[in-house]
Parts: sequence; C-alpha cells; structure tokens
Amino acid sequence: MKKTGTSSELIFLDSSVLIEGLKGNPSAVSLFEELLKSNFVPVINDIVFSEFIFPLPRP
Repeated sequence: MKKTGTSSELIFLDSSVLIEGLKGNPSAVSLFEELLKSNFVPVINDIVFSEFIFPLPRP
C-alpha cells in the first residue's frame, strides 16, 4: 500500500493499540488519524490479529 510518488515505511501495531482504538481511547484514535496522514503503512502479525479478534463479542 504505497502512495504514488512517495516512499513509505512500515510501522508495527500492537494489539493494545487496535483494541484501545476500537474502544474509542482518544490517544489511540489520534494515533490512527496521524497514521492516515503519514507515509507509514501500519502492519500487524498473526499473533496481534488473534489477540485483537479473540476479545470481540460473538453474535
């Protein structure tokens, strides 16, 4: 996911950042907003994905 004409760097996100963002924590939300404006490409690994998905409520 590289913006045309720019260089991008990867930034690793921990599950706590994702969970806090979902909960509406202002610091985490602000971080996501800044990431959207930056050239950073957020990435996670399989462990972070499972830690993020596991606590979500099931239908």
